[in-house]
Amino acid sequence: MSVIHIGENRLLSLLSIDDSDALTSRGDVVALVKGTDLARAGDVIEYCWFPLSGMASVITSDEEDHQAEVGVVGNDGMVNSGVLTGGRYSSMRVLVQIGGSALRIDARTILAVTARSASCLSLFTAFHQSLMIQAAYSALAYAQYSIVKRLARWLLMCADRVGEERIDLTHDALSIMLGVRRAGVTDALKTLEEAGAVVRQRGRLSILHRPTLLGIAGSGYGPAEAEYRHLVLR
Repeated sequence: MSVIHIGENRLLSLLSIDDSDALTSRGDVVALVKGTDLARAGDVIEYCWFPLSGMASVITSDEEDHQAEVGVVGNDGMVNSGVLTGGRYSSMRVLVQIGGSALRIDARTILAVTARSASCLSLFTAFHQSLMIQAAYSALAYAQYSIVKRLARWLLMCADRVGEERIDLTHDALSIMLGVRRAGVTDALKTLEEAGAVVRQRGRLSILHRPTLLGIAGSGYGPAEAEYRHLVLR
């Protein structure tokens, strides 16, 4: 049985007491098991997940099974936010990369509460917009940034959402998230280690010096985070 690590979801914490009670009273705290799918492209949206700990990757793919991560969701938001814009089906795969827990709420409840609460609808759609902005910057990263810069960006984003500097990840997971082969991941990690930014220990990465990582990420990290603060934390 998975151990459920409870935390706080920032998006839910911004709701009014009435809206929070209306949602949390109808939700279930469930384990986010590493390697499991919360959504798959084409699936009917039945639930929305609000991570309390852990993190999930939003992954796009094609018919030839090429995959790339276009977004991450942790305690900053929700999974399946597309239901708010009329989506009935998941458009992408959402894979748990770091285990934890989430509040799982029926999508019909989400729609019912947002239908009667303008403030709840505004907050959740603001997050959905910020996720789309994050995806746009991820596309820029794939097109323009080196693997090392992309990895530095991703590690910073991950640390923001899991709230710790130690991250349990495999080379295969990083390969999908960065859209490169395992050899490319190995080389990029070696570069970050030599710079004193991270250290590897048996499938676990530890961030040793965040300022160094920020310097390597450069312009790759920051704009999407600023948009999240502007849209969601306003």
